[in-house]
Amino acid sequence: MNNSGSSLVLPLLGKLKEFGIEPRLRFIVDEIIVNDKKEVVGVKARTSYRFGKENSGKVVFVRATKGVLIAASGFSQIVKFRMSQDPRLNENFTSTNHRDATGEMIMQYHEIGANTVQMDWIQLSPCTSPDEQGFGVAPLFVESTVDYYR
Repeated sequence: MNNSGSSLVLPLLGKLKEFGIEPRLRFIVDEIIVNDKKEVVGVKARTSYRFGKENSGKVVFVRATKGVLIAASGFSQIVKFRMSQDPRLNENFTSTNHRDATGEMIMQYHEIGANTVQMDWIQLSPCTSPDEQGFGVAPLFVESTVDYYR
């Protein structure tokens, strides 16, 4: 194992390949589409999306034939939502997530009654610097020198 995100991503990509699922890159889901029976039938999304350029990408509609699995993350910038998962993470904590980690997709699938798992697995990395906002520079050094997987 290595000390980068690839040790998490590569096994996930392997599972996708095993099930014949092609990952979508530069793809953002804007809306989950449900029918009158409250069944998820697809998503409204944008292809060629560029992070930070919120209106980028071409709108597409993708029909679900076997279901929809959403692997969304990033809600820790919203204190109330963060505290609903772990009440200790109140307004006295800052987040190392990017400023846009506001959990819109998670909230949307909560509204339609979708099941969520492991929402309380919130990253609390001890390697950030309190004088930096967000992830900052300090973790770039610390994470490359610490063996988290031993």
